[in-house]
Amino acid sequence: ELITYFLPVEGKPSTLTAQAQGGTGSYTYVWNPGNLNGQLIVVTPSASTVYSLNVYDANVCTNAPFQVTLNVNAALSISVNPNNTGICPGTTAQISPTVSGGDGLYSYLWLPGNTTGATLFIENITVSTYTFIVNDNCGSPPAVEVIDLELFEVVPPTYTVSESKGCAPFCPTFINTSANTLKAYWNYGDDANEQIGDTTVNCYANPGYYNVLLTVLDQHSCTASAWFSKAIEVFVQPKVDFVTDPEKITRSESQQVLLKDASNDAVLFNWYVDGVSIGKTKDLYYDFPDTLCYAVKLVAQSSKNCVDSITKQICVYEDFNFYMPNVFTPNNDGLNDVLKPQGTGWSTKDYTFSVYNQWGGLEFSTNDINSGWDANWRI
Repeated sequence: ELITYFLPVEGKPSTLTAQAQGGTGSYTYVWNPGNLNGQLIVVTPSASTVYSLNVYDANVCTNAPFQVTLNVNAALSISVNPNNTGICPGTTAQISPTVSGGDGLYSYLWLPGNTTGATLFIENITVSTYTFIVNDNCGSPPAVEVIDLELFEVVPPTYTVSESKGCAPFCPTFINTSANTLKAYWNYGDDANEQIGDTTVNCYANPGYYNVLLTVLDQHSCTASAWFSKAIEVFVQPKVDFVTDPEKITRSESQQVLLKDASNDAVLFNWYVDGVSIGKTKDLYYDFPDTLCYAVKLVAQSSKNCVDSITKQICVYEDFNFYMPNVFTPNNDGLNDVLKPQGTGWSTKDYTFSVYNQWGGLEFSTNDINSGWDANWRI
């Protein structure tokens, strides 16, 4: 009986050893491939190989070939994603090379720093070149990779604005002019929601100064931010109003009517009646020529050139007069046939004319200011 033993070592020049028992006399060991002789051989296969051994005794007796597979691992290899070797200013870099080959049981060393671990974290970079060394557990030649890091340049955020000063409500257009940026994030300083885009519009409702924050994302996925202090100034919009004195104007009071300004934050004024300018003083007197309604407009301007206006319908009414005839002649001759009150300046909204006889009986009643009693209609 012939018994054989193998003691292979994988992944480098390996020694194959056999030990035969039984048979007669001395043994002859023949290995294939290669037709190698010897109880011990050293082989360096370039790929995994199946070796077979025949052992012959002095009578040239042998058993069936004994086979063993010698697995050859790939050489240790390091690959680094080029996108993984850049650092954005003010950030922590993470470098995670990919290791392959060997027996899969790796040990790592980063120089400088003697850091161990598959990933290197770098904060506040001081050197730009690191050496990464990888070994495995079966003595493969170490893999060495020199990694050059790139500290990306800071992209200073810049912008233009259609107007930086204006009257409330003020709606300027903001345009990102930063170089090589993919996105722009805006904070306008007025507690409004953040906007994204190279061209945006924001409306400021209240007067005051506003700081603008612009954050940009560049082609390396790095971000940079900049505050622009008092970038926007919003002026107070004047609140225009006026009153007349007297408040209700009758024909007898229609001359020298006071148009009195009641505006806030206004310094310049322009008055119009039915589209015609009548003066530029704060207050003025005006003669209304007839019992009509007029469109009176006041345009006011603040010290910051903000403009507001208001138009009111101002009416001149007839004076209140009342006359009641004490006789009439209802004979259909066209003269004094109807009894009705006469006058001016009446309110038609609550008008009632009623005629009673001497016993208190109602003869006639109307709410129509133009209707009268012709003595023929009894209620």
